[in-house]
Amino acid sequence: MEIVKSSHLRPSNRQFSQLIKAQGPAIETRELQTHVTVDPEGNLVLGGIYESREENVLVGIPGLSSIPILGQAFQSSQRRAFKSELLIFITPRIL
Repeated sequence: MEIVKSSHLRPSNRQFSQLIKAQGPAIETRELQTHVTVDPEGNLVLGGIYESREENVLVGIPGLSSIPILGQAFQSSQRRAFKSELLIFITPRIL
């Protein structure tokens, strides 16, 4: 006996962007759609949804960092890199 599993997955990353617009914060979502055949009590692993993101952040002392020419002494720049992978484990059961 085989179990046919069809799924349409819409995971939400729920990371709010740092800039909030007039209509509210932006929410990032990722989707996966598949059609598979799974043995009874078998496990299914859905993966391969990767995300790689980089940010450049400018940090400074308020007021002092905005002074022309001298302001650069009171600010710093940081580069951040983020990587993530989404794995979904499914075990179908007949009820």
